[in-house]
Amino acid sequence: MALYDDDLLLGGSDVQETNVIVDMLSKEFKMSKSEKASEFLGIRIEFISDNLFLHQESYILRLLKKYKMLDCNPSSIPIETKATAATFEKGNHFNGPYRELVGFYFI
Repeated sequence: MALYDDDLLLGGSDVQETNVIVDMLSKEFKMSKSEKASEFLGIRIEFISDNLFLHQESYILRLLKKYKMLDCNPSSIPIETKATAATFEKGNHFNGPYRELVGFYFI
């Protein structure tokens, strides 16, 4: 069970048990039942055969587009391994809303 604000995602391997939980919650809260979830809090949910796949590709693309960073190069490490103070003085600096960007990532 995942709950965020007024969004609830409920799942389980036992359909009958899941329905019991939904019935219990429905007695206490106004709820609407929907189909299988396809996205929750920026996480894409895909059901293929008997497998469940979760990914955030569309969320990350929205983030990069919002902060005009679609043309940035990926890096497996956050800083060059031989970086010095001079590297930072000469290098490109991020001139965006850093706190907002970090907060957006953790939503």
